[in-house]
Amino acid sequence: MCEPITASTAVIIGISAATAAAGAAVSYAGGKAAADTARYNQKLAQLAAADALRRGDIVEGEHRRQVANLISRQRAQLGASGAVVDVGSALAITEDSAALGELDALTIRNNAAREAWGYQAQASQFGAQAQTASVLGTTQAATTLLTGGIETYGAYRQYK
Repeated sequence: MCEPITASTAVIIGISAATAAAGAAVSYAGGKAAADTARYNQKLAQLAAADALRRGDIVEGEHRRQVANLISRQRAQLGASGAVVDVGSALAITEDSAALGELDALTIRNNAAREAWGYQAQASQFGAQAQTASVLGTTQAATTLLTGGIETYGAYRQYK
């Protein structure tokens, strides 16, 4: 016949079950917190990428305006000196300024795109971290419950 479980045995079994449940809850909450943090960082990186592109557009536009002003001043100075601005050396000077200005503008755009790409890569990494943390927290919680259940059953069988 089975012996009845004593109060102290019931307490030990109850503590074992409660410990397993608490451990599972902590594992799950830890995984959720890590996933939430990674998702937040992902959003920040996405915002930083968009900001890098906006800043690049602003700097590129300002540079283009400065180049246009430079070319206007060159044409005015060349015209004031008596040169015909649409032919020969005078034209070559303004064309060179325009070409170099365009190269600089494209460099500014490219640098902004590279900076944004870096932030987008970080955002992707944070997204992967969020997914991994979520799965890991759930897996650890399930493992803790299973292990705790086995240990609780073992304690029950030992005192039965």
